[in-house]
Amino acid sequence: MDEAIPNFAPNLIKMDIEGAEYMAILGAQRIIQTYRPSLAICVYHEPEHLWQIPLLIRNLCGNSGGGYNYYLRTHCFNGFEQVVYAIPG
Repeated sequence: MDEAIPNFAPNLIKMDIEGAEYMAILGAQRIIQTYRPSLAICVYHEPEHLWQIPLLIRNLCGNSGGGYNYYLRTHCFNGFEQVVYAIPG
């Protein structure tokens, strides 16, 4: 995203890209650090994404988490469709 839309300042980034979310967040690092958009990132494709993705966002934004409040929601009764939300606070 940093290279494809370098001058775009999103207020929300939503990702459900079948397990490629971690790498996509790395590719949007500058946008996330600069504009602090709200994030809605799926974390159910790989078991380790449940903790790796929130930690990645926190690390990209500094030790304080970049002023984000983090929420984990399951949108399906069977445990699938888990989404981590990082909302600027």
